[in-house]
Amino acid sequence: MKVIEYFKSWTFDRYFRIIIAAMIAAYAIDSEQYGLLLASGWFGFLAFTNISCCGVGGCKTTPKQKNTETQNEEITINYEEIK
Repeated sequence: MKVIEYFKSWTFDRYFRIIIAAMIAAYAIDSEQYGLLLASGWFGFLAFTNISCCGVGGCKTTPKQKNTETQNEEITINYEEIK
C-alpha cells in the first residue's frame, strides 16, 4: 500500500510534529478553546508536508570548508612603534 510506504519514510521530527498536533487538538476540543485548533492544524500541516518553520531544509547549513593554502603558510607580523 502506498499509505504504509508513505509513513515508513517519516523521521522522528515528522512523528513528533503529528503527535504534538494531535495533543493540541485533543486539548483544544476538551477545553473548548477552539482557537488552538489553528496551532494543531499548523503542526499537522508541517508534519504532512515535511517542512519546518524555516522552509524546506532552511535550517540546514553547509559545513565551513577549510582553506588549505593559508594553513601551511607562515604568517609574519611587522610591528611599527608609535610615539
